[in-house]
Amino acid sequence: MPTDKAPRDVDGWYPAVVLSLTDKAAQVGVLNQDGTGTVPVSDMTWARKAGRGTSRAKKPADLLQVGDVVEVKKADDHWSLRQVPAVEGSFMAMDVHTGRVIAMQGGFSYQSSVFNRATQAWRQPGSNFKPFVYAAALDSGYTPETIVVD
Repeated sequence: MPTDKAPRDVDGWYPAVVLSLTDKAAQVGVLNQDGTGTVPVSDMTWARKAGRGTSRAKKPADLLQVGDVVEVKKADDHWSLRQVPAVEGSFMAMDVHTGRVIAMQGGFSYQSSVFNRATQAWRQPGSNFKPFVYAAALDSGYTPETIVVD
């Protein structure tokens, strides 16, 4: 089973190969797990085939083919379909009173990209200083309804 694109550092996610399809579920073989597992259609109705304007999956065959390699996560009595994001981002939460960093996330998977978007990315200044410009304008008496001819 090819696993070169599967992030191994995402806790609980496993690559799986689609073995068979019915209208209600996909039967999968999960890497390093005994036997086979089931991904019910209820755990894949959120997904769509790649491309604009595609409809949500109503049955496993709308998304999958036998032999596809997918990412799954163990649920109570079945496996749940997962998706590796196409776009990476970062997030930082700070206490506005103390400046203390409460949480920081630099990307989806370190294995897929060792670049930490929270600490290593160079930001373009435009959108970062807009709040300061808007705050200064509000302090100077402008309102959200003020029309500025530039």
